[in-house]
Amino acid sequence: MVLYARNNLGLQPMSSDVIQRSKKFKAVAVFADKRLAEPAKQNWPLRVSDRVTIFTNFQEDSSSFLTLYDRPIEGGDMGEPAVKLRDFLRKSSGNDLICTGRAMSVIDDIVSGRVKP
Repeated sequence: MVLYARNNLGLQPMSSDVIQRSKKFKAVAVFADKRLAEPAKQNWPLRVSDRVTIFTNFQEDSSSFLTLYDRPIEGGDMGEPAVKLRDFLRKSSGNDLICTGRAMSVIDDIVSGRVKP
């Protein structure tokens, strides 16, 4: 996921910032409940709210998603992409799933060994 974000979004090591269309977004990994067999087939990216775009989900693990979050300068919650993804999946699949989100910088820290999970 980290490598994908670096190659496709220009994500830099130890950062969650991504520039798209001259605007800064946060790259957020969202993990859905493993009960999600397969999300509805979509053409990614898919904007699911004013602030959240689902950039892609991964064939290797259909419950893992990469989102772009237009986080407000003050406030904002990295959990918002998880909530918006959960709401989208609920509407498209009828399943009430649990989702959690982590900034890509946190995922990068864990994968690189800088931080223990």
